[in-house]
Amino acid sequence: MGLRDKARESGSKPEDEPVQPEETRPAARESEAEGVPEKDAGAGPLEPSVTYLVEEERPELAYSLFLSELEKGKRGTIVSRTYPKNLRKAFKLTDVPVYWLTNAMSDETIGPKDLERLTLTIKRFLEEGGGNLVLIDSLEYLVTN
Repeated sequence: MGLRDKARESGSKPEDEPVQPEETRPAARESEAEGVPEKDAGAGPLEPSVTYLVEEERPELAYSLFLSELEKGKRGTIVSRTYPKNLRKAFKLTDVPVYWLTNAMSDETIGPKDLERLTLTIKRFLEEGGGNLVLIDSLEYLVTN
């Protein structure tokens, strides 16, 4: 069952436990300064000012890393194709801004072709203080659009 299926399912029935990733594959890491990808030996702490690309069919490891950093007191935001209310319920996210990649109109939505708005939204989040993490779980959707 994929993340979107779990999020949809959470909208119809309550879940007591947070969703756990099914596999714990190492994350690929790319240093902004060097631009050289490295293999991470495990799902350890994320380093500041580093971009991570986690290639997986379903973004379970990415969410696991994101949630573990939130537990350490970091602030984060999510850009996803999954409906924000379902994501919040599935992962028990209360104070995390979630932006939905869709052509529907709302305060929580960003069109997949509106890269300027997406960039400004992320930039504003990072500059407003305490913004540490940005999870984009639909990068392929942005690229194809």
